[in-house]
Amino acid sequence: MKNINEINFSKEESSLHCFFQEAQSFLNNKKWCNAIEDGFLGLWVEGILAVFKFIIVPVSDDIDKELWVIVGDIPPAYLVTDYAPDSTSALKIYVEEMHLWVEAVLKGKSIDNLIPVNVPATRDNAKNLEKRLDFIFNKIIPIYKDVI
Repeated sequence: MKNINEINFSKEESSLHCFFQEAQSFLNNKKWCNAIEDGFLGLWVEGILAVFKFIIVPVSDDIDKELWVIVGDIPPAYLVTDYAPDSTSALKIYVEEMHLWVEAVLKGKSIDNLIPVNVPATRDNAKNLEKRLDFIFNKIIPIYKDVI
């Protein structure tokens, strides 16, 4: 993992900088996040997605200080690091959790206790997300599964 302060964004592709800004904004808009202490790039696929690990200053001790944030051409989400020791694991869990949302929407079930998704719970949105998730699971994760 590369510390975000070591990345020269002027030399990197533009999507990485945009993804980093989106991830920061996503966390900064959470009521439980007082500040971001540090950030690390875990995984990046140009124009598609990025996985960052952030160390935050939470509003209380019962909130995790280390979080994965996944952003890109997909709904943004955060995950705790308990079951995701590396960025590829975090991306895999993200896909699994988002698939639960897709399945619930397609079956007309409640999404209340599932990972929040920033689009309306419509059949079209679920189908579009499902295509992206399948691409990530079948094409991206296999490339990075041995990268830790």
